[in-house]
Amino acid sequence: MFASIFASLLAMATVQSADDLEAACQAYQAEYGGESDCSCLAEKAAGDEDLLAAFNEIQSPEDLADAPSEVMEAIEDCS
Repeated sequence: MFASIFASLLAMATVQSADDLEAACQAYQAEYGGESDCSCLAEKAAGDEDLLAAFNEIQSPEDLADAPSEVMEAIEDCS
């Protein structure tokens, strides 16, 4: 379940803005699939440097398992 919901986050290693986050999410979903709403995630990260930085840390399923609660809440809200 978590893999399908959060798959869009795995390729977000170098996002620097909410627009970058949305683009990385969309690119990943185009290749690998996923259920997260990329626009929603970008909106949640816009203006929140801490949340954006937390998304930057997610490069693998292991990173996702250790993600801060703010990231998990944003993902749940956008799924």
